[in-house]
Amino acid sequence: MRLKSRWDRRKQRSGAAIVEFAVILPLLVTLMLGLWELGRAIQVFQSVSNAAREGARQAATAKYTKEEVRQAVFDYLKGARIPLHDSKPASEVTLLNMNATIVVENLTTGGEVYNAAQLDRVKVTVSVPVKNYQWLLSNTFLPAESSVISVSSFLCTRDVPITIDVNIPQQPLPPS
Repeated sequence: MRLKSRWDRRKQRSGAAIVEFAVILPLLVTLMLGLWELGRAIQVFQSVSNAAREGARQAATAKYTKEEVRQAVFDYLKGARIPLHDSKPASEVTLLNMNATIVVENLTTGGEVYNAAQLDRVKVTVSVPVKNYQWLLSNTFLPAESSVISVSSFLCTRDVPITIDVNIPQQPLPPS
């Protein structure tokens, strides 16, 4: 009877490790791709939220028109390198041909945000389709028909002049 040498046992264990790795590899790859897509979706959501907040902040100053606010949000998204079209290169995408949506509203009067009165509520909604930034070709992790949507609203902070009486009353206050 021949005793198995240490070398023979290592060979057998090496073969088992290769089989185990082959079984686990597809699961690991799927997990890594899912985490990659999820991380990208979170990054895009954060950038879209920041763009909506920046647009609402600018609209709340009552110094810009709806189109100027839309352009500011568009510029913010472009600066954050968020794809605003699913098939055109970023250099060719404009505010008019993008498939993302940017809506600026004065919720109080429904009119132009430039004419908003103090404490009018203004809202900016930004929506970017998943198919614009999806890295994987399949819809395994994120359905292509869905969108990342962020809404931000502020109260208008238009300056309203106030008058302050700087004269000190001459009569003493009545005793209490």
